Amino acid sequence: MSHGGEKAIKAALLANGAIAAMKLVGALLSGSASMLAEFKHSLADASNGLFLLAGVRQSGKPSDTRFQFGYGKASFFWSFVAAVAMLST
Repeated sequence: MSHGGEKAIKAALLANGAIAAMKLVGALLSGSASMLAEFKHSLADASNGLFLLAGVRQSGKPSDTRFQFGYGKASFFWSFVAAVAMLST
């Protein structure tokens, strides 16, 4: 993934974190159960961003004796983990 892709993931992670924080404040102030559920959903979106960021960073590692062709497929694995997490929330 390009360097711009990592920047986009970081921006989305920051935005989802801010949205989750605002929803938590709204849930605490109003006592709304639906707002608390929305907070949990936004928290799951932020965790998906962490999964994607982990994949981008691992896929950029150079090859070594253990993985002679590099770590490029790590991005596919972490993208799959993020997709499963998204479908399960």
